[in-house]
Amino acid sequence: MVYALLAACTATSAVFGYRMLLRLSRALSIGLTVLLVIGVVAYAGDFTTAAPTGTEYLLGGFWPTWLLATVSAALSGPIAFITLLGDYTRYISPRRFSQPRVFRASCAGLVAGLLVPHLFGTRTALAVGAGEDYAGPLVAAAPAWYLVPLLVNASAGSGGQRGADALQHVPGTWTRSCRERRARRRPTWSPRSPRCWSTSGTSPGPHRTLTSFVPLLTAVGTPWAVITLIGFARVRGRCDADALQVCNRRARGGLYWYHGGGNVRAAVA
Repeated sequence: MVYALLAACTATSAVFGYRMLLRLSRALSIGLTVLLVIGVVAYAGDFTTAAPTGTEYLLGGFWPTWLLATVSAALSGPIAFITLLGDYTRYISPRRFSQPRVFRASCAGLVAGLLVPHLFGTRTALAVGAGEDYAGPLVAAAPAWYLVPLLVNASAGSGGQRGADALQHVPGTWTRSCRERRARRRPTWSPRSPRCWSTSGTSPGPHRTLTSFVPLLTAVGTPWAVITLIGFARVRGRCDADALQVCNRRARGGLYWYHGGGNVRAAVA
């Protein structure tokens, strides 16, 4: 029932677009952060810095394991959003907010927004002695009064992110193959989006699959972001808006066409 409700919310937020998603994200970020803080209090009596009995470092030692955790947990989160930020920031008025200010706000939001749930997960995992299974011990150790907030956090916490995925990735994926308007295309493709399904936990073995895929995404996304930012700095943020619409018009050529529509030098780099 929760997955069905999440799927409906995802498709709805994608159909009605950016403004609805912005209001939804604002409410969720504030409300769920409050619930996380309450959760820290709920599990405070069981908190310990000792690892669960019988566990070992995943890579055999502290530093290799710490490095893997840093890449997969700390760095992969902000990197995962680099393909989404462009679609969000284009709605922000350049007359009201400068590019450096938007950049700083984006960085702060990503770090703070992703650090809070990671710290909650780390603290509660130690408190309940979670090993391979996190959700089971978390529920078993929860005080009765925190069970409902825990359910709300676990389910509603996915809503904003799934809507963002559908808003950005579904229309972007089908731009070249579909001529329909966004509002007509999103309800059709939102439930079919592999990203929306896999990241909401409904794919086979989602935890193991995503954990394995995260370092790969980080390894590909990080250099892509660096190359893009270097290019942005070289042209000082100026671009040919008309030439960027070549693919949308099903045309060829233009300033950014390079070699057959791709920038081979950038891809090699």
